Amino acid sequence: MNKKIFIFLVILCIISVFVIGCNNKNNVTSTREYGFQPPIDKLYWGMPLDKIEKLLKIKSGVDGVVYNYDKPVTTIILKEKIEVFGYNATVSLKVYDKPNEEWYPYKSSYLDSIILTYEDIDGQKIKDNIIEKYNNTGNDWVDTLKNKCTTWLSDDKIKDIKPSIKEELQNYWSIIDEHEHSNTKNYNSLHSIKKDEDESINNIVLVYSDKGAVVTFNGDTAYQINQIITNK
Repeated sequence: MNKKIFIFLVILCIISVFVIGCNNKNNVTSTREYGFQPPIDKLYWGMPLDKIEKLLKIKSGVDGVVYNYDKPVTTIILKEKIEVFGYNATVSLKVYDKPNEEWYPYKSSYLDSIILTYEDIDGQKIKDNIIEKYNNTGNDWVDTLKNKCTTWLSDDKIKDIKPSIKEELQNYWSIIDEHEHSNTKNYNSLHSIKKDEDESINNIVLVYSDKGAVVTFNGDTAYQINQIITNK
């Protein structure tokens, strides 16, 4: 082979590897761009079940990991606790099934929310640490069972989404709305709701007492954004 051609091919291969690496890096970053992010590194909202299993090296019924299935949601309870907001918590991942509808634009299961359960601790301590981390006091309320609750809305709003992504998101919502009106029994349709420009991307909800706390990270619009990004 001509030496110049060989050198050219080598340089081309190096450039290709570099470009692919940069694209992969940018893709990972983009899936953790908007709203509150999952409290487990490298997980992202909308992540399919098979990728979650590969990343966390988990399998149903293996090494103490528990899968509870209640259509259309699989709840995965991890064996190992993790430290979040200063204390150890049991982690539950809620993953929605792959949609069955032909019209649904994204055909994969997706990570919708993550629940942290704290036991034998004053929940006020968890609340104080959340306030400190996000520099936000949140909105206090009481649920129907008289539990003390606080909701934190993400600073990122719909108006902050990149225009090209927002346009695709609005088209996504339009598809959902169209089929929701024609079939209100469809669980996937009911799960998606249009938002105004000033609404937050997602939220964190705390339910607490002096004996413990439950913190729920909700993917909400962030998982829809990531479905769009990862299917480009």
